[in-house]
Amino acid sequence: MPRGGRRLTRQAWEYADVSAHVAQLASWKCQVAVAVELEGKLYSGDWTQAYLNAINTAEQYMRVPEGIVQKYTADGTKMVFRIYKALYGGKGSAGLWDSCADNYHVWLGFKRSNSDPRCYTLRKGKALVNVIICTDDTSTMVPSEKYYPGSQELYKWYQSRLETDFERENGTAGYTNKGPLKEFIGIGCNQKADGSIELDMRQYNEALVKRHGFEQSHRASAPAKPGKILSEKDCASPDDKSPPDATAYRSKIGGMQWLSRVALPIIAYQVCALARFNHAPAKCTGMRQTI
Repeated sequence: MPRGGRRLTRQAWEYADVSAHVAQLASWKCQVAVAVELEGKLYSGDWTQAYLNAINTAEQYMRVPEGIVQKYTADGTKMVFRIYKALYGGKGSAGLWDSCADNYHVWLGFKRSNSDPRCYTLRKGKALVNVIICTDDTSTMVPSEKYYPGSQELYKWYQSRLETDFERENGTAGYTNKGPLKEFIGIGCNQKADGSIELDMRQYNEALVKRHGFEQSHRASAPAKPGKILSEKDCASPDDKSPPDATAYRSKIGGMQWLSRVALPIIAYQVCALARFNHAPAKCTGMRQTI
């Protein structure tokens, strides 16, 4: 983990430089709808170790990790590494990569959407390509040649630029074209032969249930017991000798919050009520029934 330098101690450098834009869910759903309307296709791409593509603009240092010989100055002071690229876990790394990806697409000629800063459109002549970026994943919409001739060639050019410009010094690929989109931000995407696109989260839901050990559970008719109102009295008491694992509890809440937002709003109220216990989860909140 990198250690912060002098810039990280300034309160003024807190939010603007460490935050990163993420494409809105509504923007991606609109992209899917437009793809169906224009008889187009959706394609997927992914940056490998994306943060390492961004140059670190802050003064950050890192202790010498285990396994590397410690070096010293002439007077015996321990030397440390200075971080010149954004590292995973570093404060501000997400914002640095976000700016890197944004500047790259604007440099290529993409126009940034006014409503969503991580939705881009590239036009060359009659050809059109639309891209949505969510951290290091991309969803690219290519309309039918019937409506926008030359779009497939424009997409191939865009992919070739990504593969060339993000190739690492050792020759390994920094960007991978995954072909037709099958999954994006946890949402399954089935592009059918008739031109329709089906979105579902069954795979995400099954993985969530399996990850937390509920494969053999019975289905519940409601996400919570009728008439049960959770309050702070249901929090785990400080003297509880065997409280539930708070990390595992928060993991369940996070997974269900995304599920409720995208595909299952019927559980939204109960999930939000359960989220109030993230700091001190108790065994009587009804988490099992909600899952």
